[in-house]
Amino acid sequence: MSSPLLIGAVTFLAVLALRFAGIVVGPVAVILGAGCLVFVPGPSRLSDRFIVFFSLGFGWLPLLGWIPGIGTNVDVPGILLAIGAGVASAHRVRVRRVRATSRSVPTTTEIVALAIGAVATLWWALPFSNLSLTGRLNFLFNGWDNSTHFSMFRSNIQLGSFVLLRRHAIGGGTRLGWDYPQGMHQAWAQFVRLWSPHPPTNPHWLLDAYSALLVLTAGVIIMLGCMNIARLCRRDLWVALPAMAILVQVYAFGRLWPFNGYPNFGLAVAATAVAATLLMRPTLSPTLTFFAVSGFALVAAYNWYPLLALAAPAAVVAAVRARNTTAA
Repeated sequence: MSSPLLIGAVTFLAVLALRFAGIVVGPVAVILGAGCLVFVPGPSRLSDRFIVFFSLGFGWLPLLGWIPGIGTNVDVPGILLAIGAGVASAHRVRVRRVRATSRSVPTTTEIVALAIGAVATLWWALPFSNLSLTGRLNFLFNGWDNSTHFSMFRSNIQLGSFVLLRRHAIGGGTRLGWDYPQGMHQAWAQFVRLWSPHPPTNPHWLLDAYSALLVLTAGVIIMLGCMNIARLCRRDLWVALPAMAILVQVYAFGRLWPFNGYPNFGLAVAATAVAATLLMRPTLSPTLTFFAVSGFALVAAYNWYPLLALAAPAAVVAAVRARNTTAA
């Protein structure tokens, strides 16, 4: 019987080869990525796993934007996807050998949290997708900063890194939004490159991508909040539902709805709130708690840095707890 390490290495090389051949792109890459998040080693509870990977995707992954041009020179999402597939396959082989797994069945509260986020996403995606190009532009221009966010999103894709690193345009002057926090935009650029290693640069395609990511981010934020509520309430669905309803009201229909023009603010607010509650009722190990809380602090820093004043103390407390546990 093959060893888990060998299976993982073969899977890693196979995914890289299929990616290079143009097969593991688009929906195939997204589905494979979702499978990796489910089967890689990590927290057994769905809510804990969702929170950890959210902090990874929106907090830690954008740090790659500090490497000049990495997105245009290296297929970072493809390499990470291959690593995830290799680790997941090796882990599954090892689990089958020892015939033991600590994965728990999702609770009703966690399933409802996912469903609420999915319904909220579809609520906005379906009517918005039916609009013409002119209709989408008119709708987005009603927001405060959608034009600026779109420009930074496009620049992060074209430059492969933060605009700050190459703020001077070829024709002279500076690029729009070069000094603006760009964590969300860099995360979006990486997600786009997961779909297509060499994304088109025409404005129509980029507008479609921007619109889709805007709606998906709003839905994922709602999922994050609802998952955190499910984590706190455990199996008490009827206790969780009122809090989830308030969250949906604020993010789907209230001041933080998807098209208001400052989605980065809504993302930072949600991340800061989750970082604080992770310390109030920890359900992760001290090390993973530090990883998640620090990731959410990065979300605050790279999207609405004044909120770092609230998120940074949580990261310090999480670091002290992790250090004390390691020392013990």
